[in-house]
Amino acid sequence: LMPDPMVRVAGLSLATLLAPAVLRGQWCPAMGPEQRPSSAGPVAQLAPASEPGERMIVTGTVRQADGRTPVAGVTIYAYQTNQRGAYARDRGAQGLASLHGRLRGWAVTTADGAYTLQTIRPGPYPGGTEPQHIHLEVMPPGAIACEIDPVEFTDDPLLTQSERAERPGYGGSGIVTPVRGVDGSWRAVRNIRLWDVARADEMVIDTDSSIVHWLGTKFGGRGKHSGEIRMAAGSFRLGGTAMVSGTITLPLASLEVTDIPVWEPVPRNRLRRHLLDADFFDAARFPEATLILQRATRVEPGRLRVEAQLTMHGVTRPIIFDAVLGVPPEAGISASAFFRVNRHHWGLSYRGSQLGNDLVDDDITFRVRLVARRRRS
Repeated sequence: LMPDPMVRVAGLSLATLLAPAVLRGQWCPAMGPEQRPSSAGPVAQLAPASEPGERMIVTGTVRQADGRTPVAGVTIYAYQTNQRGAYARDRGAQGLASLHGRLRGWAVTTADGAYTLQTIRPGPYPGGTEPQHIHLEVMPPGAIACEIDPVEFTDDPLLTQSERAERPGYGGSGIVTPVRGVDGSWRAVRNIRLWDVARADEMVIDTDSSIVHWLGTKFGGRGKHSGEIRMAAGSFRLGGTAMVSGTITLPLASLEVTDIPVWEPVPRNRLRRHLLDADFFDAARFPEATLILQRATRVEPGRLRVEAQLTMHGVTRPIIFDAVLGVPPEAGISASAFFRVNRHHWGLSYRGSQLGNDLVDDDITFRVRLVARRRRS
């Protein structure tokens, strides 16, 4: 069922790009595929012909989680080190070119799910700290971009049995067997299998850094009050085909009024008690509000449409909002949100006071700052 149009969220800005890719985990969402140029096709050239090193061609097919059905239109962003193991950067490089170096590119799968990477064989990090690898970030049509297991090579002495055992298998195994052709170049096959959101890493809400700002108005917006509500412990997942799942909990006992100065405690406390009393939030009976994230759909580059269930005052109703991707803290997610709901749809009406309901405007605005960090295993 589609949500009531009156409870569609007015807008949301979600700053939610995870930190640079690492070998042993999944980052969702990643921003490499989001910056795909319009000219991208099924073949990505990571290294130009002039790049020193042994030439390599990586081919593969992207399939659904069943391992059989090919998927067209999947964006694959790949980047790697040069033959010396460095992420070589051009002078003045910015954005992805600065973060990942110049050996990078995009491919878009064909109708039969095929893609090709034309590159050189990467060198291991200086000092032999990591095996040779090519990073991969994958974005299926309508989905969040996620990092998957990188391309690694069976003949690499740094890829030990213990190293292999630590690979999580995102997107299927990334360990390939390179074969040298008669022309001296290497060839390898890295097939990709899409996955469920259950494979994505769990992100735990940082309650010290996360907060909700509320705003209520009256007299058609000519008067207003504002305040804050802290977030309780919670977690959620990003990635896979379902893309979003999790719960954000707001303990109403943490509600504070911020527009009345602290040196005026009487009116400040009076308004707080009034909001928590039975004729509004009724916090004694309904001590929490919750937002359950259900799924999201990518509607354009950098923007997701998220479906959720919002529960307040014992009433649960669906809401829809847009999420705009941005830059996060390291090993985590930073999000900011702005949305507006009609309080009457959640039973937040003054009982026995039609005048009170007429004077106070229907909408409540929430502005959310969310910080979550990857759960440590």
